[in-house]
Order: sequence, then C-alpha cells, then structure tokens
Amino acid sequence: MPPDPCLNTALQRAAAEAHRIALGLGQIDAALGAMLQVTDAAAESLQVADLLRQEVEGLSHFLGVLAQQTPSGHPCDLVRAAAGLDLRAQAVRLGGLVTAAEPASTDDLW
Repeated sequence: MPPDPCLNTALQRAAAEAHRIALGLGQIDAALGAMLQVTDAAAESLQVADLLRQEVEGLSHFLGVLAQQTPSGHPCDLVRAAAGLDLRAQAVRLGGLVTAAEPASTDDLW
C-alpha cells in the first residue's frame, strides 16, 4: 500500500512521533531522578531533561491541533520529507512507508 500523500496524515504522524519521544524522555527523566543524588548539578540536569520532555510534548500537541485544522486530502510529498531523516524506523513511521519485512527490534538504526 503506498503512503497516503496527505498533509493532514503527515501532521498526525508527526504529532504521534513527538508524543512517543516525549514519553521516552519522561522515562529517562524519571530514571535519572532515581539514580542521581540530588545535588545542585543533578537538579539542573533533571530540570533540563524535564524541560526537553515538556517541549516535545508541546510540539506533539501543536502538531495534533494543526492536523485537526488541516483539511483532508491536501497533498504533500511524505516520501521526500522522510528521505531526509537519519533514522530508518522514524522515516518509516513518519513517511507511512511499508517495508517487506520489518524486524521486530525497536532499534532505530539503519
């Protein structure tokens, strides 16, 4: 099945991807908090990690709202947009690309 060349779909996928990343950053933030003794330096690092998570979650929300406001059927070139991504699994998720046999691994490396 070819990718859906719709801007609305691309924005929905980008919002979902940003949300997935924010969840992962939240897990990292929690793990760092559990591992580090609370010192001034550790607290600052935790604040930076939490800020990054909040920024990605905000981006997810922003893209989701844009997707809701974008009329269905507005064309875009998802394959070309995804071609510029360094991580293969992310390019597949965002571009809606289907491969013959996706490995079960969640590694995001080429």
